[in-house]
Amino acid sequence: MLQVDNIHAGYGRIPVLSGINFSMAEGQVVGVLGHNGMGKTTLLRTLIGQIPLRKGAIRFDGADISRLSSFRRARAGIGFVPQGRAIFPNLTARENLRMGFIEDGVHSEENTVKDVLARFPRLDSIIDRSGGALSGGEQQILALARCLCGRPKLLLLDEPTEGIQPSIVEEILEILIGLHRHQGLGIIVVEQNLDFIRRLSDRVLLIEKGSITGEVTPDALGETRELGAYVAAE
Repeated sequence: MLQVDNIHAGYGRIPVLSGINFSMAEGQVVGVLGHNGMGKTTLLRTLIGQIPLRKGAIRFDGADISRLSSFRRARAGIGFVPQGRAIFPNLTARENLRMGFIEDGVHSEENTVKDVLARFPRLDSIIDRSGGALSGGEQQILALARCLCGRPKLLLLDEPTEGIQPSIVEEILEILIGLHRHQGLGIIVVEQNLDFIRRLSDRVLLIEKGSITGEVTPDALGETRELGAYVAAE
């Protein structure tokens, strides 16, 4: 599904990614683990096209998307839920969902929103409240639901559990596991919550100073001493 070949990217003259290489099969869940400042968010933003490549290539679903704009990558089937959620605070939850809809000539906006809401019953009671009035957990669920209104084949998640109460973290995890198992949704998740990433991922990439320096199985995340360079100290 995704082939990343020797990509380099950064901000202005500051390099961040320095030769990232990895691939993932259709329907896989890939975790990305590393300390802050190692390039995790930059990687996701480069994959979605918010940061241009300086070098290298990205192929998605058989096509070279290296130079495509973000909205064209979204239309190709890549969804992105950013860190901080980026909810439209003055729009209602329903209007936020409508903003995520991508016209394809086959699916209607009304049916798409209806189908997504069926997966997120927590949104029923808050569907007409403004995004800015929602709790952090409700905003995170709304951001995920909005992204799914674009019917992505690959979902990019940046720190989805950050600042979220445990009960909602568990709810989000169960939704993602269901989407992966029953719909074959591919996911790349950047996360510091080791239990979350262990339970969701098929494989975990380790990133350090803008490079992929290793790969571990989800079960290996229990060996925190071995992963000291990649996780925050407790």
